[in-house]
Amino acid sequence: MAQIIDMPKLSDTMTVGTLVKWLKSEGSPVKSGDMLAEVETDKATMELESFFDGVLLKQFAAVGAQVPVGAPLCAIGAPGEKVEAPAAPPTNPAPAPERRRRRRCHRMSPRGSRLRLLRQRRLRNPQTRKRYPMNPPS
Repeated sequence: MAQIIDMPKLSDTMTVGTLVKWLKSEGSPVKSGDMLAEVETDKATMELESFFDGVLLKQFAAVGAQVPVGAPLCAIGAPGEKVEAPAAPPTNPAPAPERRRRRRCHRMSPRGSRLRLLRQRRLRNPQTRKRYPMNPPS
């Protein structure tokens, strides 16, 4: 069965890579560690390495094409094996679900923070402590 080589994410900010040059042609033997193509990212030009042994069966991207990350570039397999171009991944990923807002508890409310501040002031000032006790007598 043929192995499909996808466009790798060569940098953190990479979303699309430009295929600069094929270093192997269709039908040529490929060993693990051979360089297949040169890919230009948003920051540099890097070589694409093969991790499979076999023959380069089909090149899915043309030279100069901008290929999104995860899209198929080529197929490697046994000599004479037939390969069809797989479907490319969707270009626009599904939108992220909206984050639910956290409910604010009474401790986080503006009124609660003002009350806490007043209580702290009362505790610091001994004169107001006498006038406004924290726990009124029952």
